[in-house]
Parts: sequence; C-alpha cells; structure tokens
Amino acid sequence: MRVYAVSEQRICDVKYREDELNRSLEEIKIETEAALEMRARVDKMIEALQELLHISQQCLVKRSPNVAYQSVDNICIAPHTKNMDGAELNNQCKNVQ
Repeated sequence: MRVYAVSEQRICDVKYREDELNRSLEEIKIETEAALEMRARVDKMIEALQELLHISQQCLVKRSPNVAYQSVDNICIAPHTKNMDGAELNNQCKNVQ
C-alpha cells in the first residue's frame, strides 16, 4: 500500500509541475506577442522618421557649400522658423540655396 501512495504522490507532483509549466508557457507567449507588437510600432516610427532625416540631410548638404553665406542667412531665418512645421521648414531650406 505504501508504494502505491508514493506513486500517487509522484503522479500528483508531476501533474502540478506540468500545470505550472503550461501557465508559464502561456505567460511567455503573451509577453512575446506584446514585444512583437511593440517592435512593429517602433519599426513604423523609425520608418516615418526616415523621411524627415532624409530631408534634414539634404538640407545640410545643400547648405554646406555656402557656409559663410548661410551663417548670415541663419540669423535672419531663425526667428521665423520657430513656429514652422516640417514642410514649411523644408521649403525654407530650399529657398536658402
């Protein structure tokens, strides 16, 4: 009888551990899905910022040949650019050439 009771106890222990592992697995799956969703959002944000970065880089490249001219221009333009959005600022950059 004692061997049977020990076997029953081990079976219960194994089932309990199996249930715990299954709960842990489900939690990990949920966390993984959340991380993947967050990564997708971050990738979209990076993609959206790439266009603005490209515009900024183009602006810097266009300004680099006339550094002396631009330093005076920047003083005149800077107060006017404070309330501009990206498109207006890009147009202003094109006008500086």
